[in-house]
Amino acid sequence: MQPLTRYLEPNNAVAAIILTPQKEYLFQLRDSVGGIFYPGFLGCFGGAIDYQETDDESLIREIKEELSIKF
Repeated sequence: MQPLTRYLEPNNAVAAIILTPQKEYLFQLRDSVGGIFYPGFLGCFGGAIDYQETDDESLIREIKEELSIKF
């Protein structure tokens, strides 16, 4: 895996809106630390697109990392 070679910006990241079987939305409570987007807020699961990854590959990787869900 190559390191991220650009600054993290919303336009080079992916996010998922997750709807549960019970028709409820699943959100992530973001850590309350500096250096991340919107610390302490609710948000969608996702993250930065790694070097030479497609949007779909990035989203699948991020969901697996954050929720241990395989597609």
